[in-house]
Amino acid sequence: MYYLTVGYPLGSDIVENRLVFQVSLRKQAVQLIPLEYRIWGRFLLGAYGEEVEKSLPEADLRGFSPTMNKLIQTGLLASFPDGDYAQMKPLKFMRQGIGEGLDLQTNAYSVMFRGKVELSPLEYDVWREADGEISYREIERRVILKRRIPAFEAEKSVFGLCRRGLLLAVNREER
Repeated sequence: MYYLTVGYPLGSDIVENRLVFQVSLRKQAVQLIPLEYRIWGRFLLGAYGEEVEKSLPEADLRGFSPTMNKLIQTGLLASFPDGDYAQMKPLKFMRQGIGEGLDLQTNAYSVMFRGKVELSPLEYDVWREADGEISYREIERRVILKRRIPAFEAEKSVFGLCRRGLLLAVNREER
């Protein structure tokens, strides 16, 4: 099972004399204990659960399953069975980096994010639409209309941009 974090990391704080990490989700700050934040953070760019579990230090392994359950139940993790992006539909994505637009010398779109990153025209359109306010459904609709492409191409672009850190799933649609 593939997992993607939902929420925007806000960093640590001391609350009631204990260290907590805060993640913005649905216009509120969710507090995570250090173990929960370490596990959540391992999924920040997306990962398979077994990969993350294998990468944890021995001390964190006991808490892995209960923490995964909590993160999924609170909506801080979205799960994706291989090739099924249905869980992505209600998510809202926020772009990361600074857009530079079309580079006329390379004829590629670029974004400054940990250095210069080149994007295809489709990826750049998806990245540009991801403002943290509209849902993936709306991003997909806009890009499909503009590019006249099948939905799976938009899905692959969103997923690929998440893996590269250029998009973060920051919220879910409120229903």
